[in-house]
Amino acid sequence: MNPSLLLTAWIAFPLLFWVVTFSSGRRFGPVGVGLLCCTAMIAGVVLLANHVWAIDAHLLAEIDKYELGSPERDHASRAWSSDVNRSMTLLLSPLLTAIWYSAVFLMLFGIRRVVRKVIRIETDVKASPREESPQNNSGPADEGSRT
Repeated sequence: MNPSLLLTAWIAFPLLFWVVTFSSGRRFGPVGVGLLCCTAMIAGVVLLANHVWAIDAHLLAEIDKYELGSPERDHASRAWSSDVNRSMTLLLSPLLTAIWYSAVFLMLFGIRRVVRKVIRIETDVKASPREESPQNNSGPADEGSRT
């Protein structure tokens, strides 16, 4: 598979996941959103690992197309064995996915929730009276007289 396609899918997967989640018409609570985000992160780790393995397969195919002992093969073999970025990406794929997907999910899911809470707080503040009216001040003496 094309490594560039896998990397593009890894980058775009949280956005696609968000669109599918909200287009389904179901409302998910915080636990549901958390479970869906964890599932997406696991899928993201698999996508990123497959990206690295596709690059590895491409580099190994590059080595195999040259004859044994040729300088080109030695050069391709050195390029494969000294590719630290590829090796580290595979090792750090859970961390990279967690950082990227958390940032995207917080922007997409979290901002919506924060905006709802802020709007609710602002409407509660506007709806509550700032000063208590004299009719609402009923003391303990008034309670006994109501029978």
